[in-house]
Amino acid sequence: MILCQGPNDKIQVVSSQSIAVDCHVSAMDYDGSNATSYRKNTAITTASTTDISVAPASGITRNIKTINIRNKNNSTNTIITVQHTDGTTTVELYRNVVGPGQTLQYVEGVGWSIIAALTSMAAKISSTIGGLNTLFGGTPVDGSLGELILGSTPYDFIGLVYSATYAKWISDAVPLLTGISGNQNVTAYTTLGQPTTVLWDVFANAGLTPQFRIRGQVHVNSGTETTTLAIGIAGIAVGASAVPPYAGTEFAAATGPGAVDGFVDSGWATPTLSAVVSALSVAIRVRSSGNTIAKTQNQIQVEQRWTS
Repeated sequence: MILCQGPNDKIQVVSSQSIAVDCHVSAMDYDGSNATSYRKNTAITTASTTDISVAPASGITRNIKTINIRNKNNSTNTIITVQHTDGTTTVELYRNVVGPGQTLQYVEGVGWSIIAALTSMAAKISSTIGGLNTLFGGTPVDGSLGELILGSTPYDFIGLVYSATYAKWISDAVPLLTGISGNQNVTAYTTLGQPTTVLWDVFANAGLTPQFRIRGQVHVNSGTETTTLAIGIAGIAVGASAVPPYAGTEFAAATGPGAVDGFVDSGWATPTLSAVVSALSVAIRVRSSGNTIAKTQNQIQVEQRWTS
């Protein structure tokens, strides 16, 4: 129970940030004979102290039933302090951080609680990353879901999740090349297995950048020679008749130890790309530090994802 009695008792909110905060108070007023309902809506936009329940008239006791305070901002936390003042003494009733989209709620007989934001549960759809960001108010909250519609009918589609830690939209990773094995043993990069292709222009035009990762086992029979796995990449246009050259385009290199079996993983890497064309040709590239010792490469896999 929170009571306001007389012409000086008020409930106030202090917000630490100059952002949009909506407040609602519901109460019952009692004059000794009759009870009447009271409610007040308050929109706060500045870091200040704001009355969210005005003082009742003389002789009226106001019983505050509910208080709801929602942070409407999509990216900024604010510290909310709810206080009671009698015109002379001001006391804090509750103080907490209210995150983007969250609601601080008081219910008589229940107490105070923070209601989680639901914005990240509803996916929004656009044709560009910039359009998605606009739909989420500029900067999406962590875990926001987005869907991009790419190109022209019948369209390509891609689902994305926003990572506040990474400050990027990220797609699921998909395997491009899997289970590739060989016994390459040359000092210049050579292609292992057959390359594959990835659509590029429709994703790039929407504001997405590809990332790749290579991993697998490399084996050197003896000695100190090492094996390096990498990814080769080249742009190809629709109608191109020749396999593009990969020499000099290698990235995401991961080198295995000499004279042992070693599992290598490049981690996620972003290639340096030139002018956008229809697709990317992606190949596994292998080289050795020497060619006098037999070597094998086993279960090599390349994965790819998109980021903003």
